[in-house]
This record gives sequence, structure tokens and C-alpha cells, in this order.
Amino acid sequence: MKTEATGRIGTAVLVAVLTVAAGRPTLAQAPRPQVDDWVPSPHYTPRSSRAIRYVVIHTVQGSYRGALSWFQNRRSRVSAHFVVAGDGRLGQSVAENDIAWHAGNSTYNALSIGIEHEGFVSDPGSYTEAMLRKSAALTRYLCDVYGVPIDRGHIVGHVEIPGATHTDPGPHFPWDHYMRLVQEAGRDPDRERRQRADFLTRFSNVSRRSMTVAQNDDGHMDIFYVGQNQVILHQWQRGPNQHWGEIEPMPGNPRAQEIVAGRNADGRLEIFYLGLSGIVYHQWQTGANQHWGPVMPMDGSPRARSIALARNSDGRLELFYVTPAGAVQHQWQWAPSGALTSRGYWSYPVPMPGTHAVERVAVALNADGRLEAFYVSSNRAILHQWQLAPNQDWGKPRPMDGSPLADSIAAVANADGRLEVFYLLGGAIRHQWQLAPAGAPVNGRYWSDPQPIRYAPGAVRRMLPLANPDGRLEIFYLRADASVYHQWQDAPNADWGGVTPVRGAGHAAPIKDLIGSQNADGRLELFYLSGDRSVWHNWQEAVNADWAPAQKMPGDPRPLE
Repeated sequence: MKTEATGRIGTAVLVAVLTVAAGRPTLAQAPRPQVDDWVPSPHYTPRSSRAIRYVVIHTVQGSYRGALSWFQNRRSRVSAHFVVAGDGRLGQSVAENDIAWHAGNSTYNALSIGIEHEGFVSDPGSYTEAMLRKSAALTRYLCDVYGVPIDRGHIVGHVEIPGATHTDPGPHFPWDHYMRLVQEAGRDPDRERRQRADFLTRFSNVSRRSMTVAQNDDGHMDIFYVGQNQVILHQWQRGPNQHWGEIEPMPGNPRAQEIVAGRNADGRLEIFYLGLSGIVYHQWQTGANQHWGPVMPMDGSPRARSIALARNSDGRLELFYVTPAGAVQHQWQWAPSGALTSRGYWSYPVPMPGTHAVERVAVALNADGRLEAFYVSSNRAILHQWQLAPNQDWGKPRPMDGSPLADSIAAVANADGRLEVFYLLGGAIRHQWQLAPAGAPVNGRYWSDPQPIRYAPGAVRRMLPLANPDGRLEIFYLRADASVYHQWQDAPNADWGGVTPVRGAGHAAPIKDLIGSQNADGRLELFYLSGDRSVWHNWQEAVNADWAPAQKMPGDPRPLE
């Protein structure tokens, strides 16, 4: 976790997928390999914590069947969680939520899962490809589920355990090849893309005056504009990661002051409009990636100054309104995807407990599934409140630790699930973060103190945090001189590197606003509102790579400022 002295992570997380706390699904969780033989061992200790930090690799010094039999022998006093045969057969002797007696070190036993491999330390032929692939798939699954970093500091040999008296898996174990297999195990690009898109729903979408963007279920993006006469327009990529088509009015020609878009649990996009009279409307796709239905007022016809949209951990959308009087109200789908229930589709708007004098709201999803809302008050003080349990009622608002002030805020989730909040005040950027996922206390504290982001520029007018597919957050700054800069975390959950201009953004100058999203393949794409109200975009040329020069969007949309 980050230390207050440096803002850095105590232990670098070198994982190429986004993970969250132990025991919860991860952003690219590999499937669990099938266990062929369950041969329970009596040699285990109940695990009091689900904290798993290591996967320990062993060599049996014997056969697959012999190892399973020995672990079952009451005189052996040893066990391992899993045994892998030369032909790829997988046996299990101890449940993962129990401690196996495999490492010769009680501390490491308690913090690890042990995997034995059929064969002998002295025989390089023991490590067959079938064995290595099955073992790597198992290790990848365990790393994803328990948040174990995929590196040689956490996937270790028995010989590397402090105080070890064993030499396995031995000098012939192909570590480099094995680690590559672990990285590649269980890859399903479409599943990973959907999980990345679902991860992005941890960030609230806040209504904007000019434009917003969302990713469809198949990965292609839709962008929505408040156009001439405040009619809502949209255009979409011709396919995932592809060029953009022409602009069309949304069906029904809705008119709005601000817009926000999100994705339902079944993949259908839904857009919410702050109408010209302040009433909130919505419109949704009739099926994932399909055409749009009619425009309808939200149940209860709420009136608002601004909107934020979030998704509960069970998939239900929830809307948050800042009312004309400065209170916050919310309403939610009764069932995921707005399915009809005996109570209808949506709740009626109800007040958020204890809110008043609020200017803006942002919402993010905690690692344990609870939504948390952050408010900019009329005196610029920042408050927050959270669900008392996932998908449940809300507590009362409280000041953020350190009493930060802001004109605007953005709340995002780190790869490990810790929320991080960014504040913009008078052109300066500050941030603070949860010290542990889900706001768990660390030495009696829940959040870091607010502090400047190292190297962040001054004179910032807009800030836009996005998530890269490897888990690193990246933040984009629109400065007062209309230039665009960005900086990113050095590693997932880590400190921030230096600031550089976004290559190619200058073609869109002078820039007045920007939004962005992730393409289906993980490349970030930015959209700029230029001074003449034309819209430009540029994109990473490859994942985590440099940026292509900005180009005008087809059809020459002219959103309102």
C-alpha cells in the first residue's frame, strides 16, 4: 500500500491484469483447472485468514500416485494442496482455504499454496509440456483469485523458502518458460475485454454539457453530443477498434442540457438526459449493440442540476442527482438491467441521508462491492458517504480525512481495489487514496492525507483519469493555455511518473474540453472539443504506446460548449 511519506506502494505489484483483494473476482480471472483426483490428506491446519501471498513450486522426487498416497499416510506429517502429473493430470489433497504442510516453514505455509510436480530434481525430462501448462494454468488461477503478484518474488521454489532444507524444484525446472505460461494461461481476449469494461463501471459517469462516450457490449464505442438547439446526436465506431461512422440524431430528437451514459448488466447502453426544464429522461438500447428505444422520463420525474451514474456490485444502475436546492437524491433499478419487478423498473427518487449544499457528486465502487459517493459542497469542502453493505442503504456523509477543498473531483478505483480521489482547486491537482481496499483501517486510519501529485502541472482547467488495460491509472490535464498533458502510474497501484504533452493533441488546439475511453483492445482514445466547436480525436497506436496525431471526427459534430 502507499506510504504517507512517499505515496508509493510498499511492494510493487507486477501483474499484467487488474486484481482486487483476495477471494473476490479479478478483472481477468483465469478459469479454475479441473481437479481429476481428490485424495484428502489429514495433514493440514484450518486457515484463519484468506491472505495468500505465495505459490510454492515443488518436485515430488517420485510419482504422482505415490505423492497422493504419501500425503494420505498418517505417519508422513506432510502434504501439499495440489500434485501435477507428467501427463497433466491434476490431484488435490488439501483445500485452498486450509494450510498444507509443505514448505517446512510455518509462516510460509500459512501464506502460501503448494503445488507438487511428478518427477525428480535430477531429471530434466520430468517437466513435460503437459505438466507445465496444467501447473501454470493452476498458478494463474490462484494468483488471480488471491491477488498474488505474477513474479518470481511470489511464485517461488521450495528451495527459496527461508530455512529450506530441500533443493526442489531443482536446477532443471524451466522457470522462464513456466512464468511465460503463467502470464498466458487462461487468456480469452473477449472475456478480458468485457471484464475491463466492467471494471470501468467502478468509476461513476458524471453528466457533461457537451459530450460523453461509452463502450458497447461488443467493444465498439458510441459517442453522444449535445448539438445545435441542444438536440442529442450520436455516432459510433463501425466495429470494435475501427473508424467512426456518420452522425445521427438520437431517436425521438431528445433535447438536453447535460448527458451521461452507462452500460447495463446485460450489455445494453443507457443514456440519461438532464432536460431543458431540469427533468431527467432516459433512453436505452433495445438489445446489446442494437437500436435505441423511445425517450422516457425517469420514474418520479426528478429535477436536477447535475447527474452522476454508477453501477452497483449486483449490476443495478443507480442515479444520483444534485437537486436545485443542493440536496442529493438517488434512485435505482429494482433489478439488474432494469428488468420488470412487482415494484416496477426503477425506484422513485429518495434523498441521500444528510446531504445539503452540494454542488457536484462523483461515485465509485469499493473493492468489497459498496458504492461510495463524494461531494463538493458549496464551501468547496469534500464529503463522502457509503453504502453500509453492498447494494444496501447508505450511512451519513462525513468530511474527508485532511479536510480537502476542491472545485471539482474525480473518483476512480486502483487495480487493487483501493479508491483514489482527485481534486482540482484553483488550477492545482491534489489526490488522496484509501490505505487499504474497501477503506479497511491501517493503524487506525482509512485514507491518506490529501497531497499534490508529484510532477503534476499547474493551471489545470480539466482533469480526466482513465485506466490502462494493465491496471495503471493515467490522468490527462487540460491546461489554461489549452494544451493537454498526461502522466501515469509507474506500475499498477504505484506512484506517478513525470508529465509529458499528449503527442498530436495540438492539432485540435485550442482545446476547450476533453473526454476519453478505452477501445476494445485496451488502447485509450481521447476526444477534444476545439475552440470552433469541432470535435477531434486521437488514440494510442498500440496498448500503452504513444499517440497518433489528432484528427477531426467524421461528420463535423458541433457540440455546445
